[in-house]
Amino acid sequence: MHHSELLSKIPKEVLLLLQVIKKNLYEAYLVGGSVRDILLNREIDDWDVGTSATPAQIMRLFKKTYPTGIRHGTVTVIYKGVKFEITTFRGESDYRDGRHPEKVRFGVSIEEDLSRRDFTINAVAYDPLANVIIDPYGGIKDLNQRLIKCVGDARQRFSEDGLRSLRAIRFASILGFRLHKDILPAIKDTLSVFRKVSIERVREEILKIMGAVKPSGGIILMEKSGLLEHIFPELKPTIGFEQNRWHKYDLFTHSLKTMDYLPPTDPELRLVGLLHDVAKPLCKIGENENAAYYGHDIKGAEIVSEIFSRLKFPNKSIKRAELIVANHMIGYSSDWTDAAVRRLMKKLGAEVRNLILFQKADVRARGKAVKSSIRLLEELEARIDMLEKESSPINLNQLKVNGYDVMRVRNIPPSPEVGRILKRLMEMVIERPELNRRDQLLKLIKTV
Repeated sequence: MHHSELLSKIPKEVLLLLQVIKKNLYEAYLVGGSVRDILLNREIDDWDVGTSATPAQIMRLFKKTYPTGIRHGTVTVIYKGVKFEITTFRGESDYRDGRHPEKVRFGVSIEEDLSRRDFTINAVAYDPLANVIIDPYGGIKDLNQRLIKCVGDARQRFSEDGLRSLRAIRFASILGFRLHKDILPAIKDTLSVFRKVSIERVREEILKIMGAVKPSGGIILMEKSGLLEHIFPELKPTIGFEQNRWHKYDLFTHSLKTMDYLPPTDPELRLVGLLHDVAKPLCKIGENENAAYYGHDIKGAEIVSEIFSRLKFPNKSIKRAELIVANHMIGYSSDWTDAAVRRLMKKLGAEVRNLILFQKADVRARGKAVKSSIRLLEELEARIDMLEKESSPINLNQLKVNGYDVMRVRNIPPSPEVGRILKRLMEMVIERPELNRRDQLLKLIKTV
């Protein structure tokens, strides 16, 4: 991309912000992710700016500022409705804990600032006002060659910050780039540093990998580098685990495909896709093509719940993952009654659509008897649509009678008995929606 072409891609708010900083005689560059994403024509949510100004000086220049990472020299600025992450040029010394530098030094040049960055594609700076690109490590060349390569020695980079090894794989997956040949060996050699990284940071990287077009590429790199076994040891027995005659692939490949077939807009669901059959090796009965995996859905739900808890997912996410894995073997067939479909809707609530989406991915990832199974799932979906339109009284306030009616007809005072009767009517109406007529229910109150 030529300089002039690059310049045309920068919104005027960004140019104006850089102008404010430079007018006050500080240096200012677009750096890191911003430059990478402009060069790749990717969407940019917030703009990364590197400057010689200190956080305090930046906070004096702009009205809306938030000290989001002030210890490391970063201030978030909202300027003309656009979000900027503005970071003071910095050098670093000694990463003792494999996560954070011991000391951050300000007052260094843009070149030194770029030298402490992780990958060459993130170590390019651009000043659109002077139209100058600073690229000391050949980041633009690597972008064009679609290559993830460390700035300097890979082993050293990964020893400084254990998360970098997973970030390398995340960038490779999301951008569809290759890893430089030094990277996998360097990850293997620095696993002890990776182990020190907080699980929350690991979880965020994993979720970002799930946003790739095909996250399986990232998971395979994690497996090759030894990272996968550390994060998800439960997946190890699935690798090369041969499945019964309903399956075309080994269990690990099936899990990868299930994940890939789920939507990138729902990274947590994709992670559930990767993990949903984790209990199969534990539940296997019988041999080869006739094997069965009784209870692997229920046992799997327990294990996935443990994994999500270990990754410190919020409770809501843990419960959802559990619900989907526990129910991923619906086994729907055309002879199900409406009541059976309603029970499924009741059990799954808002997740019923996601479960069908999940089952479709699971079926496609089997690679055998796909068409007939997908047809059944589409039929189930159509029936759910229909039952939702009929809006069966799934909750009490849609029942055509209420507690007062019960007390009047039975001549009883307010008591748990009233609730019991309503609940019984409710169950009857779920089985047979046509009973939800006031005259019918008033008669039934006498008998239930």
